Amino acid sequence: MTSRDLNEAQSELPSGMTDQSSHAFVQPARAPMRSLGGRRHRKVLHSGRLPDGMAVPDRICLHDGEDVVLVPARSILVARSDQGVTTVELDGQALPVRCSLDRLEAALRPFGFFRSHKAFLVNLRRVRRIVPWSRHVHHLLLDDPKETMVPLAKSRRRDLRAALLWP
Repeated sequence: MTSRDLNEAQSELPSGMTDQSSHAFVQPARAPMRSLGGRRHRKVLHSGRLPDGMAVPDRICLHDGEDVVLVPARSILVARSDQGVTTVELDGQALPVRCSLDRLEAALRPFGFFRSHKAFLVNLRRVRRIVPWSRHVHHLLLDDPKETMVPLAKSRRRDLRAALLWP
């Protein structure tokens, strides 16, 4: 800001303002930029846990290429990982995202998501039926129009039984 601009701005100030207060009024605020807490802050954001007293939001941010898409958690059917690419399947579309399945699991667990297989994260609210294929092989049938089948790993059956009160 030039001295001419400063003088013009001072002449337009309300009466009763001193030279020092007018300088602060005209100059843009230059508050020191502080990071939001360093290592401890990053740990809270990336751990999947929320600070005490903070409500769980009903949407999740997903990076789709260059865009950030806000998606209601209830509209997600399943997230799958295939050869390092994570895809989130919504009601009518598949969205490739730049996020690991482990990180998605931590973020979506409060919404009722369950890791049914090492490559699948399923919304338990959208499971319609548990389909046995053989003695140790089960699949989860989802309630979408395509009737998507998601594999259930043998090692995850006990955890699913506990989550769903499955006899």
